Amino acid sequence: MSENKQYNEAAAVSLDDVRIYVANTLEDYLRIREFRAVEFVYKNGLSRDVEFGDNEFGSTYILAVNGAGKTVGMIGYEKHCDFVRFKRLAVDEDYRKSGLAQMLNLEAVSICRADGYEKVYGVCDEALLDYHLKHGYKVIEGAPKETVGNMTLVPIMMTLDPYENRLKMTDPPSRVLAQEGRFKAEDNKSGIRGTKGINDKLALILRKRNEYRRK
Repeated sequence: MSENKQYNEAAAVSLDDVRIYVANTLEDYLRIREFRAVEFVYKNGLSRDVEFGDNEFGSTYILAVNGAGKTVGMIGYEKHCDFVRFKRLAVDEDYRKSGLAQMLNLEAVSICRADGYEKVYGVCDEALLDYHLKHGYKVIEGAPKETVGNMTLVPIMMTLDPYENRLKMTDPPSRVLAQEGRFKAEDNKSGIRGTKGINDKLALILRKRNEYRRK
């Protein structure tokens, strides 16, 4: 889950007009490519071949778009047999320290918990390791670091609390066949086990805001 740097910068922006949603249109995908080209290819020195690989359409992406129509953040994930891989967390420079990165992470957590996942894998730039350790991740012991572009990537993982109403084969077809992100873990907690760094109030605000927008 490599991501852009400098989350510790001050931000004087509001999240009131920011919409967070699962990308599902061609326009959304073009937003994703443009944003990734800036944040990872240009700023972090990745080659386009590395950033836009062969498995490009095997991932789900969550976008954050402000009231002016500008993409200001994103996170992606890939589902595997018994874990989900979070990747490409990035936030526009003006929105760092605003809580947007945490909101994107919690949105992905909420969806993946509802789908029954309890393990998250990711990689982060070593410069951002402290940030992720404060937000529920831990370093994967024995997993080697790797240098890609101008980043030193550290493998990390996170454990999610099981969700009682997770997706099951005995659920109605309308739920099993629903669009990704339609069903989420609807509790008031962060859903991330073993950390005091998650702001549960922020998680509740995010959930209520998205419920309002779906009405």
